[in-house]
Amino acid sequence: MKFIIFGTALFFSLLNANGTEVLQNSSSKINPAKLYAKCINCHGKKGEKSALGKSKIIAKMSKKEIEEALKGYKVGIRNKYGMGGVMKGQAVSLGDDEIKALAEYITKLK
Repeated sequence: MKFIIFGTALFFSLLNANGTEVLQNSSSKINPAKLYAKCINCHGKKGEKSALGKSKIIAKMSKKEIEEALKGYKVGIRNKYGMGGVMKGQAVSLGDDEIKALAEYITKLK
């Protein structure tokens, strides 16, 4: 019985007040929906848009592809479709855990 109560409490502790998933790591809570909010204008609510008519549609990318792209933009070694500068500005503040959470979130937007 204690296990069921603990499991239920743990489940609800992983949800924020709005009921959206919040991923936790050892030092902070990551809300991928909040992270994705700054992507919507260019990539669309569901990742369905080609950003500025140039980029790949991110909803069609795998988690691994998204992670690799964001990491490359973050460190300034990726400049796909001439969007390196714009995307570096978006990705530079993301930590590795945030990149992973964001990539996973994007793949579930479909």
